Amino acid sequence: MIIITGRKNFLSLTLAAVMLTGCAGKSGSSSVSDGITIETDTVTISGEATTSSKPKENVTITIAVSGELDDELKKQMADFNAEDNGYFIKTKIYSFESETIDPKAYRQNMYSADFEFLQDMINTDDIDIVYSGSYVNGSSYESLKNKGAFVDLYPFMENDSEVNPSTLNSHILKLNETDGKLYGFPTYYALDTLVGRQEYVGDKENWTVDELIEKWNKAPNGMKFGTSPYAESAYRTLFRNVESYLDFENAEVHFDSDAFRCLLELCGSLPSNDNQKYEIDDWSDVFLFNFSFEGIINASSFNDNTYYYGSYGNLTFAGFPSSDGSGALLRDKGNRFSICSSSSDEEQRGAWEFIRRFYTYEYQKENDIMLAKDVTGTDIFSSERGLCINERAFDDIAHEIIAGKYYSKLNENLTEDWQKYQIPTEDDYKEFRRYINETKQCISSPDVELRDIVDEEVFAYLAGGQSLDQTINLIQNRASVWMSEKS
Repeated sequence: MIIITGRKNFLSLTLAAVMLTGCAGKSGSSSVSDGITIETDTVTISGEATTSSKPKENVTITIAVSGELDDELKKQMADFNAEDNGYFIKTKIYSFESETIDPKAYRQNMYSADFEFLQDMINTDDIDIVYSGSYVNGSSYESLKNKGAFVDLYPFMENDSEVNPSTLNSHILKLNETDGKLYGFPTYYALDTLVGRQEYVGDKENWTVDELIEKWNKAPNGMKFGTSPYAESAYRTLFRNVESYLDFENAEVHFDSDAFRCLLELCGSLPSNDNQKYEIDDWSDVFLFNFSFEGIINASSFNDNTYYYGSYGNLTFAGFPSSDGSGALLRDKGNRFSICSSSSDEEQRGAWEFIRRFYTYEYQKENDIMLAKDVTGTDIFSSERGLCINERAFDDIAHEIIAGKYYSKLNENLTEDWQKYQIPTEDDYKEFRRYINETKQCISSPDVELRDIVDEEVFAYLAGGQSLDQTINLIQNRASVWMSEKS
């Protein structure tokens, strides 16, 4: 265990030691997008240094990036720098490129990059903006937030007529608050829930664990969770929300809770396939399956779910069964931006000027719908980036979709109804909005390390390698150590 302290008096983290492969080095470089220079500093496993210069009169804003800089962020940086508004934004890239194709070695390099990023957050004042692409594990955001690494974003909104609680989804903002302060929130989001056919599960939404057990015991023989009759499929279906057992604020984990035990025991009552691959069975006898609402088009599911693997008729949204029936969860689909508290007031103002552009009506309306070309070269609907947090963009896109703006070309050559995109109605849209605004959980992103811990012990249990009590104790103990390293 390594304890790292540094110049930032707001932050002191205990981090697990990470074996670095190769020689860590820092380099600087510059790239050009549409004729605009973007300055970068790169922390890599190995690399050579190059340098570039920026306009000296501008205040430099640095955004941390893990892996590669995506094209959209690169474009927005170039546009921002072209505005000549007194700020110059650059990236500091934590690369985890590896010559090996071994998955374990590649993941180790990912963790090494994450470790370098956290060290810089602790020991330097180099970074001004942190976003979803700044780190590998979702817990890094939670840990930094709870250690005071970020500033409250609400004060920046007070004099911003375009990006503020009246123009954004106030419910999403509320779910992302910590003690009334907003340290980060997503540009786009998705809604995840478990779904079942009403003929099997009834019409009550958002179950408790006891309700799940009761309904499962009354279900016809041969029903299954997800696409397989095996225990592993039930586990993947029922435990999508592992983060609900975490309490970062109090540095606690609750895998020893009655809810976790009951759900895991239910999974263990099914036959195991030793976590091997399996063929997808017929969907007709599925009891519950995972459903992600990543766009408005999915709102058609509130009527007749012909969009998803055939017509199921009326569906019930069971949420993720828990002790209190808290229901579905919202998760980040786009980026989540935060501004570092170690930055100067001027750097923080510049950071807000950059990140606010991702939440405006114009940006979200223009960028949410992703189009593809058909054989004639005509733009047709491809997908949505997610659900817009900008309320007017969300509403306008929804009504364009309801009007059928994007779907006629996709459907014209399809002969079977189940193959076709089903356009939501106004009633579907209203029900969808209601369900979103009743959702009580919002997570930034899953944590890879935590998932590995839970998966390893659960799969051993499902395969008969250890008892339920042993499994719960091992997960609770290992996850507690993991949490202590993040706190």
